[in-house]
Amino acid sequence: MVHALSLMICLIAVTPNSSEAEVPENLVIVTVDGLRWQELFTGVDPTLMRRRDAGVKRQADHTLMAGLWDESPAVRRSRLFPYFWGSLVQEGQLWGNRLLGSRVDSKNRVLKSFAGYAEILTGRSWDRIITDNRVRPMPGPTLLEVLQDAKGLGREEVALFASWARFQSIAAQEPNSFVVNAGFQALTELSGNKQVQSLNRRQLEQLTPWTEVRHDFITCELALEFLRAKNPSVLYLGLGETDDWAHDGRYPRVVWAASYFDRCLREFVTYIDTHPKYKGKTLLVITTDHGRGRRVDDWTKHSRKVAGSEETWIFMRGPGIDQLGEHRETQTLTLSDLAPTILKQMGYPSTMLPGTVGRSFLP
Repeated sequence: MVHALSLMICLIAVTPNSSEAEVPENLVIVTVDGLRWQELFTGVDPTLMRRRDAGVKRQADHTLMAGLWDESPAVRRSRLFPYFWGSLVQEGQLWGNRLLGSRVDSKNRVLKSFAGYAEILTGRSWDRIITDNRVRPMPGPTLLEVLQDAKGLGREEVALFASWARFQSIAAQEPNSFVVNAGFQALTELSGNKQVQSLNRRQLEQLTPWTEVRHDFITCELALEFLRAKNPSVLYLGLGETDDWAHDGRYPRVVWAASYFDRCLREFVTYIDTHPKYKGKTLLVITTDHGRGRRVDDWTKHSRKVAGSEETWIFMRGPGIDQLGEHRETQTLTLSDLAPTILKQMGYPSTMLPGTVGRSFLP
């Protein structure tokens, strides 16, 4: 009896605490700029899919829309995002379907991209400082910086890849502490990699219509090459074409970019789920920086003057997160709540980010 009791005590002593076992070791954040909740949750928009003034002009545009169309919003969304809705959603938790009473809003009232990303990465809004998208230093440390410091990570163990060049300012208050590759910028950390060499050239040969945003394909592929070669503990991927094509009023290209986001996501998660460093040890977060207008005359825009610009969404999957899928009838969350939630899931206090006003929305 004494021997059995001693054995039980020993087993308890060496068995890891269940909460400790569920703390993620790695973090991957994916943002897709200005992707409306309407497309994510209901697929291609029936009010835009045939409108010439929404850029639906060519036979190829009509063919694309016809292939994505169905009377059922559930079918439409699964056609536009087959991987996201086919498997990923069921593996985590998704907030933001306003048709089901689940709301996620931006707390900032600027409702432009710089302000949205700053809110995501700092857990607060900076409306008096960040009033537009102009280049400026980040006014406070970001989630990426505080995690690097807390975990004692080297420069190449934290990385950010983004299509929009402005992320060179957004990524960190103190630049150059980790890898940042954004806009039309060559990746120099893998100079001997032939695929990276090709991508570095192609981004300057296959230009977008915009001076500060490269194709998401380049961003995704460079990030994947870095992920495979360096296996960073913290990785941020920021895709951008969904927003820029919308500003240009070309809905077919928005739909195409949204579809590519789904394909890029599949490649990332497939790698994460098969590599021993990441499998079962990685917190995956997917969100957007702002919403857009709801009407046919303002869907291309977002600002404090455009209703719907505050409407966003959040997905999370990983250790310690129950597989509840799509939420309904929840309290309103904000983008400011995201960084504190991430820190709590990774075993750190939200006070690591000074001035944070958001709160964790996970138990």
